[in-house]
Amino acid sequence: MKKYPVPDFKKSDKYEGVFYDNERPGQKRWVARANMSCARYCYIGNYETEREAAEAYNDYISKYKLDATINDLKNQK
Repeated sequence: MKKYPVPDFKKSDKYEGVFYDNERPGQKRWVARANMSCARYCYIGNYETEREAAEAYNDYISKYKLDATINDLKNQK
């Protein structure tokens, strides 16, 4: 099995599962990904805003009923 390096993203200060990709040119630099197990991540997608990435993360966690922290988007601006 071929191993791929995990990109070095800057973690969001506000949301769980949201990272900033400063190596990606242009827009859609916010990345949503879920931690599966054993240092494996499930890539959810790239988004233009931090909040969009957090919403996508929440949807993914809810859809697949994963045991992970859901972001509280109501109290964030």
